[in-house]
Amino acid sequence: MSGPSASPPPAGLAAVDPLGHPAGVVEHREVPPGAAPWMAATGSPVWQPRPRDSGTPPALEELRFVTWNIRVGAGDLRSLVEELQAAGGDFVLLLQEVVRMGAPVPGEPPPGSRWAGRIADPLPPGRSREDIGRLALEAGLSLLYAPSMRSGGPGDPPEDRGNAILSSLPMTDPSVLELPVERQRRSAVAATVHVRVQRETTPLRLVSVHLENRAPWSRFWRIPGAAREAQAADLLRRLGSPGPLPTPLVLGGDLNSWWGEQGEGAVRRLRRELPHPATLESRPTHHWELGLDRQSDYLLFRLPEGCTARVHRLEDERNSDHWPLEGRVSTPGAR
Repeated sequence: MSGPSASPPPAGLAAVDPLGHPAGVVEHREVPPGAAPWMAATGSPVWQPRPRDSGTPPALEELRFVTWNIRVGAGDLRSLVEELQAAGGDFVLLLQEVVRMGAPVPGEPPPGSRWAGRIADPLPPGRSREDIGRLALEAGLSLLYAPSMRSGGPGDPPEDRGNAILSSLPMTDPSVLELPVERQRRSAVAATVHVRVQRETTPLRLVSVHLENRAPWSRFWRIPGAAREAQAADLLRRLGSPGPLPTPLVLGGDLNSWWGEQGEGAVRRLRRELPHPATLESRPTHHWELGLDRQSDYLLFRLPEGCTARVHRLEDERNSDHWPLEGRVSTPGAR
């Protein structure tokens, strides 16, 4: 016996720019069971797609890619942005646990909604946590930000946190990709930039993701990593099959892995479709609360034929509990 038919999924989410003005719609489909109460307590995505007029797209090998979990806004993202801008050239930042404060986050979480506890780690003297939209606006960067959860409940400041893509390049085709809800709401954000590969202009899809750190206590019996593997499998499904001529793709994120490439199903699944770099960074990327370092963060590539990638850990944590990873691509014939 069938129950009532489900309402069709929303085609998109209204977005705002960092000053709160309407900025179009971010694609958003297939809201999974359990996500709606988390969404009710957060604000709209932030979409600032074009920081400047664009001429000829840069060559793929000229781009710098960085993925970084900034510890719920505690990491000094501004100093990293300023360093990249001072070095010259174009760059992409794939970020997790960035923070948005004030409007359009609801002043109080509505009845029936869900939220996470507020995390406000101590900062060095003279520095405060930064709103991701304001930082992008002041730095003149493209931005896609989508909250995963509210940080704090009644009585706490209006604040949410989630994933973001910051870039010196104009971006198009913004998407929020919801993942199966295990313990908390988790999602990925995706957008597109255009680059040159051997004189041909091609779209390059960018993805920032943050997987679940553990299954809920009600499912404690699950194999370690099963929640993350289910989310990775669903993310790949939403990104679509590579096909005979796949769009190049760069995925950066905190996969919350413990067991490395061989022991984590989530990492293995992602590596099948994003096989570059051939050799992963082997050093830890997360300094855990109990003094245990682990390899939690990854920067993975699906590249045109003949291209390769290399990834290394940046040594300055900048007040986060994660080290950033930087990647560069080499293309055939590039100097």
